[in-house]
Amino acid sequence: MQYENVAIPLGFAWSSPFVRWQGSLAEVSSTELAAAVTTRALADRHLDPDELAGLVLGWSVPQIDIFYGAPTLAGRIGAPGITGPMISQACATSVASIHAAAGSVQGGAGTQLVVATDRTSNG
Repeated sequence: MQYENVAIPLGFAWSSPFVRWQGSLAEVSSTELAAAVTTRALADRHLDPDELAGLVLGWSVPQIDIFYGAPTLAGRIGAPGITGPMISQACATSVASIHAAAGSVQGGAGTQLVVATDRTSNG
């Protein structure tokens, strides 16, 4: 599918570093890590969470706190009024998440935040 009027602004894609298997983040929830990284990334880009209209949360390895993952993450980043689909599609989670957000933007839903997070250590 081709999207028109949909773009990721320059500088608005980010990633946290990968860490060693069974390393310092082995017991950290991917939702907790996503909240910390996303909160900092939004602040660094001077993007107020109130400007977000929706959220797409992607993950591949389910964890105990993933059931209400999108609304939980939204609340933790300061955007408690938004939510959206949660996508888990092994090997294509990020692409499927961006596709879902792009479809929402194309349909007029406003600014969408895509967060893809995982923890494979002790997954």
